[in-house]
Amino acid sequence: MKPKLELGRTLKINMKKSPLIILLGTLLIAVSANIPLNLPLFATEIPGTWQTFMVLVFAYATNRWYGFLAVLLYLIIGGLGLPVFADGSSGWSVFDW
Repeated sequence: MKPKLELGRTLKINMKKSPLIILLGTLLIAVSANIPLNLPLFATEIPGTWQTFMVLVFAYATNRWYGFLAVLLYLIIGGLGLPVFADGSSGWSVFDW
């Protein structure tokens, strides 16, 4: 008997659990944005937060679509005024370069 060759991974979405998983991811990203992470490099420290690590862990633990939707929701609620960005900032003006 020959083994089956799977060409792609199917995405199974449970519509009852999906919103809760996405909200949990958004909450984890918002909380980790305010936890400082100082990386020592030679004689200086590089300031940062745990946010990048949490986005990667969440996307790996669930799937990339849940990760994408959690980050999108995080950006939307932060842009609308909830203080979820680093240092408690919020609003669309945070996105100005």
